[in-house]
Amino acid sequence: MLNEEVPARSQSEAETRSQPHDNAATKRTPIPKFQLFILLLIQFAEPMTALVIYPPSPSAVERPKKAKNTAPTETDPLLPVSENAAPAAANPDTVPPLRELLTRNVRIALLNHALLSFCDMAHDSMMPLVFSTPISLGGLGLKPYDIGLIMGLCGISNAIVQVVLGGQIIRYFGPRRVFIGAFCAFSLIFSAYPLLNILARRAGRVDAAVLVVLVCQLSGSFIVYFSFAATMLFIMHSAPNRASVGSVTGLSQMVGTVARSVAPSIASSLFALSAKHNLAGGYLVYIVLVGVACCAVPAR
Repeated sequence: MLNEEVPARSQSEAETRSQPHDNAATKRTPIPKFQLFILLLIQFAEPMTALVIYPPSPSAVERPKKAKNTAPTETDPLLPVSENAAPAAANPDTVPPLRELLTRNVRIALLNHALLSFCDMAHDSMMPLVFSTPISLGGLGLKPYDIGLIMGLCGISNAIVQVVLGGQIIRYFGPRRVFIGAFCAFSLIFSAYPLLNILARRAGRVDAAVLVVLVCQLSGSFIVYFSFAATMLFIMHSAPNRASVGSVTGLSQMVGTVARSVAPSIASSLFALSAKHNLAGGYLVYIVLVGVACCAVPAR
């Protein structure tokens, strides 16, 4: 009896001693709330950058681990295959060099993304410029308060529409139709600027007709923002293999950044030159921007 009680006591003492260690091991790691807030802020502010940080498709990033020392199956070759027999582009786990990475599909996707970024930033820079310019110089002559109110309402409504209807519209129409519709909307948006000025000059102020055209113009921006998700699908799908998705996405970020950096200066300079020298009746800038928007449709 004594021999049976001694191991039982030693076992209970060992369990009590190991309890603190088990509790320490099962202690949950605190959630980094600040880092999570930064990631969510980037997701809403710059979706393209957020996709680079944490892509939505885990299969495009994670690679299946090859099992070691497994028994051969009926589908396995009898002779070992050399690793150098196939090119790097055929291997889904190898990132091809830059020349092999820039395939025709990748070049088309990058070109469309650059044109989309250029037109979007040109529109964003032209909106406050045209709204604040006097009517006699090709603008609408609005007050800063009215301009801020219009742009604020447009941004809030766009955010709500993107959250509620963004995924449904892309799934229903398809990314290709959404992308083409965005550039058609850009053509209508840029074409509405001279119409706004013509109506404002006839009335001598911003009347009901100008407001109707303005609402129709700003409604086209809803379609434009749907296309950013569509072009991201094109970019990820154009990658030669799974390992090159990150490289292609990085190239798209670089191309989009360059297009966004030059668009405001080009658009504002063309607007100033058109108004100063009365080029094409002062509307040359809109003709150029409509031409840029139409160039993306054949490149789809």
